[in-house]
Amino acid sequence: MGSRKELSKDLRNKVMELYKDTKGYKKISKALNMPVSTVQSHIKKQKIQKSLISKPRSCRSRKIEATTARRLFLDTKKNSQVTSGEIQAALVWLFQGAQYNNT
Repeated sequence: MGSRKELSKDLRNKVMELYKDTKGYKKISKALNMPVSTVQSHIKKQKIQKSLISKPRSCRSRKIEATTARRLFLDTKKNSQVTSGEIQAALVWLFQGAQYNNT
């Protein structure tokens, strides 16, 4: 699957201006040199959301923060024979310390 690129603000505004001037999808796509399906999906998205601003993706939040992951990585790099129980104990210790620091 290819990567998706977001349309620039200027291009989004041009698509909507041409659409409001009662131009068809094919004429808009030829004028702006983009696929018809991109024009269709952009106009449909704008009709549903009622704005030209792209919303952020809703994704699963990380279980541990980047700093905690880095610290665990460095600890296991220092001692490669660490057990999973020791790693779990270190995580509990880190999270309890974070709770005490936040209060």
